[in-house]
Amino acid sequence: MNQAPTILPWFSPRLSPSLTAVLQGLGHAMRVPRGEFVYRSPELFGRLMYVRRGLVVKALLEPNHDDPVLMTLSGTGGLCGSYENLYVRDHMSRAHWCVTTSELLVVNAELLLRICDQHAEWQVELSNYSSASALSDRLGLIVNHVLNPRERLGVFWILCAQQFDKEFVAKLATPGIEWVVSPVVPPRRVAAYITNMESTRVGEILREWRDGHTLRYRSRKIYVRRSVFFEYWKALLPHVMPAAR
Repeated sequence: MNQAPTILPWFSPRLSPSLTAVLQGLGHAMRVPRGEFVYRSPELFGRLMYVRRGLVVKALLEPNHDDPVLMTLSGTGGLCGSYENLYVRDHMSRAHWCVTTSELLVVNAELLLRICDQHAEWQVELSNYSSASALSDRLGLIVNHVLNPRERLGVFWILCAQQFDKEFVAKLATPGIEWVVSPVVPPRRVAAYITNMESTRVGEILREWRDGHTLRYRSRKIYVRRSVFFEYWKALLPHVMPAAR
């Protein structure tokens, strides 16, 4: 039995290694530049996609409103595209786009469902994926309520970095080092929306971190101070939950 993934705020969960292997075998790869839309609904032939590497924003839209009703993300190991339509027809308006250059696998949804029908564990995981993603959305709302702005932005930065360096959190937890290279800088506008702050407030915190030597730029790389960011991570841990299977 595969270990249940951890539910984290704002990010849809990663698929299990065994189901990931199935998707790797079925999908064909495409490289998508930052800012490009990869999915809009409702549409007749929406693509199911697996995020091999990158960050994809998923926005729930409402007619006659410019701003999304809800914005979440899929990172490395998650699904985007038409996964909401795998078992129940979804009639909500949605738009997904890449906020970093991303590597996606386009998967034949019908073939994937047939394969999962023959393996109960995969079928349960796939059928519960939308529910697990909704738990991440709700957890994000809780985190935005209980953590202060610096903690929220710090946690969001850590989760974004973890999508590109799976050892990032482990490095933050390693005593004896003070600076850790961040593989990504979260987009400010997305960070503001996700963490329920004004973009100007995000900018203020970034300047405070820079001036207070929490961020450091060296040789075209950005470093975060381990001791400070690890405290942000510890602030999140009481709210992390295992996914139900």
